[in-house]
Amino acid sequence: MKRNSTILFLESPNTTTPVAWVNNQPDFTGFTEPTLSVLQKAWQDFLDSGEELEIIPDLEPTTDTPPANWDNFNLQMMTNSRFNQVYNQCLSVAPIVANALPTALDQVTTKGYSLFTIIWNQLCVIGGATAEDKQLWGGYAEANNLPQEFIAILVQ
Repeated sequence: MKRNSTILFLESPNTTTPVAWVNNQPDFTGFTEPTLSVLQKAWQDFLDSGEELEIIPDLEPTTDTPPANWDNFNLQMMTNSRFNQVYNQCLSVAPIVANALPTALDQVTTKGYSLFTIIWNQLCVIGGATAEDKQLWGGYAEANNLPQEFIAILVQ
């Protein structure tokens, strides 16, 4: 039988039931008959067996973070009129920088942020992006669960 600091995994015929572990013993409050008597008997049988409890680590809390939605972020950026103005301004002055943006963005998930950071910063300077523009675009990224490192680059 196993337990961590808060839960006893009580083994009874054909099942394992998580039971609160309080003050070095199982807490059966909340269980009703006939389950209560089955669990109490399983615990007593374990005590009578002389076996030792196996102490296991506490379960790591999990957070269900929604997956990053790169497609929706890209759609929001492509349909944002202000981003199109900034991009087109950069395209007219420094087409190599503007044309490198899709490649840099594509490499974010495979090769990291360095190329994207360089291209993004140049695009924003050349295209005249404002702090408000960057905050809005960062908001798109945040709403689409993109990585915090990526969001930080967009708003810097």
